[in-house]
Amino acid sequence: MRKIYRYFIIRYKNRALKNKLNCFLGYLLLWIPLIAFAGIEQHGKIWLGLDKSGLLLNDSDWRYTLSTQMRGITSSAVLQTFFFDGRLGYPFFTDFSVWVGYRWSGNYPGNSFYGEHRPYQQIQFPLIHYDSIKFTARSRLEERIRSNQDQVALRFRQRITT
Repeated sequence: MRKIYRYFIIRYKNRALKNKLNCFLGYLLLWIPLIAFAGIEQHGKIWLGLDKSGLLLNDSDWRYTLSTQMRGITSSAVLQTFFFDGRLGYPFFTDFSVWVGYRWSGNYPGNSFYGEHRPYQQIQFPLIHYDSIKFTARSRLEERIRSNQDQVALRFRQRITT
């Protein structure tokens, strides 16, 4: 095992091999959860989405992101959820940014429909940046307002991405 490791470390300096190794590791990381949960019986699901992000103005640091997504299942109700999401953000430092956004989602879990409004605030910041691997964290505070309830729910969500 040590010889194989040394071989890859020595050859890792080769740029083409480095790119192939990164692609292989990324592909492996995508398939590990699928293999781990392959024995669990569940409905087939499909998520279709479109995202658009960029600078708000060419000479500005303000950024925007627009997203829409449809989530479906293959049981009695084909359409389960769809949402529209938009947010504005400003980078205060190189990798640290503050965002404010709004998401509307329509949910159809079976035979009833309800809409949900989610204004939110979030910050994004780097956790680890090592060579070509970069971990970023997001902390988000959401105010959830459902059309079938009279209450407002607060939810604090965190996510780590690469």
